[in-house]
Amino acid sequence: EDGILAPPDFVKIDVEGLELSVVQGMEKILDQIKPYVLIELHHSQAVVEVPRFLKRRGYLPYRVDTSQPSSMPVEMEFEDRELRQGVNVLFSPQGAVGRGS
Repeated sequence: EDGILAPPDFVKIDVEGLELSVVQGMEKILDQIKPYVLIELHHSQAVVEVPRFLKRRGYLPYRVDTSQPSSMPVEMEFEDRELRQGVNVLFSPQGAVGRGS
């Protein structure tokens, strides 16, 4: 109605290696709005740096490209073949269960 968009509550990132740059660029949104963030990780460096960056902002990682979503340690390790295909990780803001209901 008034031309103002609501802040995002969910963000999907698939940028083939620039994941850390993207999350660093949205630091204010992560700190203030705290959306869920789904990231497809392709590179071993991103697998280390992105979760570390998001954990400092109160996010918890969950692997979602398997049959059952599962909580993941911050120091995630994947086989090279998995990274070539891309690994989907959902980062949930702590305390977000039931948010919006």
